[in-house]
Amino acid sequence: MDEKAKGNRQKMGQRVIAVIAFLSFILLPLLVEGQDKTSSDNTWPSLESAEKDSPGAPRFIIESKKLEIARNVSNPLSVTRCFPSSQPCKIWMRVEDFYSEWNGGKGTLRPDVMMHHYAHVIFDGHFRATGTYVYFLPKHEVFYLSGFCAMDHRDDLAGPFAGDPRLVLKKLAEDPFALAEFGIGNLFVPFHADVEGLTPSDKAWPAIPSSGIDVSKLVAAEDVFNPLSLDRCATSTEKCVLNLEDFSSMQRSGSGAYNRVLRPGVIPHYYPGVAHEYVFYLPRQNIFYVARYGSERIAVSGPFAGDPRLVLKKQSGQP
Repeated sequence: MDEKAKGNRQKMGQRVIAVIAFLSFILLPLLVEGQDKTSSDNTWPSLESAEKDSPGAPRFIIESKKLEIARNVSNPLSVTRCFPSSQPCKIWMRVEDFYSEWNGGKGTLRPDVMMHHYAHVIFDGHFRATGTYVYFLPKHEVFYLSGFCAMDHRDDLAGPFAGDPRLVLKKLAEDPFALAEFGIGNLFVPFHADVEGLTPSDKAWPAIPSSGIDVSKLVAAEDVFNPLSLDRCATSTEKCVLNLEDFSSMQRSGSGAYNRVLRPGVIPHYYPGVAHEYVFYLPRQNIFYVARYGSERIAVSGPFAGDPRLVLKKQSGQP
């Protein structure tokens, strides 16, 4: 790939990242006006951290594999719309079907529908721009999930799922293996764990320039070999290049499924600005890595010497 093509790919990646932040601000009000009083009903479980409004705070993940599909309910709202070219007709439900009146993203809910909005909760890897809207049909004991993705369009309606979502989601939140997404990459942290560095407002971590961290001014750590004890690095005679997934490991949940979760002994921090950078500190070796979006993926630089909280504070000129 020539330099021009690489530059275009990098600009495209940066635009996608910017869209996420922009849509989070623009799209939220469109549906909030259509929600009913149950949105503040305390019978709905809290799935959000105390710092939910702080950019970069971990976001709870509703995992589809933990939800039960409602097998005996296919068309609870008697929708007559079919998916295009589906023979025989496959019912195509859309968000506006939950409303008696609908006008350009706003509406009045049907009397047989309850809705709750989790602004900082995602469904698998979806609904990052607006968070997750939950539509509950009490008469049928089923619910659906909806929201906008980062590419300025609504993701497909998910469901129907069986049960009362207030109870189902409460159970998910109480699961000791529940996960939260950290940053906007493929990095997860335990929802219940008190992991150092995850709090965006942690005063120990200094603010950085809008342009991001200047890695050219960082001091490389010497005599460091395979600090994460990776199998592929143990057999390599050359410097092992790390990627974002290396800072996580496979964790088995209570159901027997495996998820990739932040490694023990790693202190992470996420800077959600223009650069969208992660910093991973390994206090045992007193080294750190910086990961940021490149032309095609998240590129990891390092290892660098020292405690990044002190090094970055000095680099930014803070006392």
